[in-house]
Amino acid sequence: MNKAGAPVGGLFSATPKKVIGLDKQFIHDVACGDNHSLALDMNRDVFGWGSNLEGQLGIDMSVCTAMSQPRKLILYEFMNSSNREHFVSIQARKKYSVMTAESRYIYVSQVYHQD
Repeated sequence: MNKAGAPVGGLFSATPKKVIGLDKQFIHDVACGDNHSLALDMNRDVFGWGSNLEGQLGIDMSVCTAMSQPRKLILYEFMNSSNREHFVSIQARKKYSVMTAESRYIYVSQVYHQD
């Protein structure tokens, strides 16, 4: 770990690097949070990578706390539905993400802390 608490030579870097895993996608939009990023492609699919310590990638934190390469997020309009969501916009903030679907549903990925 460096002085800022980030892994040295690991997932986070101050030097710009090519994002491996999106080279076959035509990216329409990118959103960056403090330690995670999202990409929206022309097929209206969302890809996420970076820290998932607060659930900001929409992936179960017990399975994954960080992604070094983009992973497609697959969400369904309703539980037990075969209607897969397609997205029109993405936003990434400090420790959460917001995705707006074509169905007009809004999805928020984060852990809710109760004080």
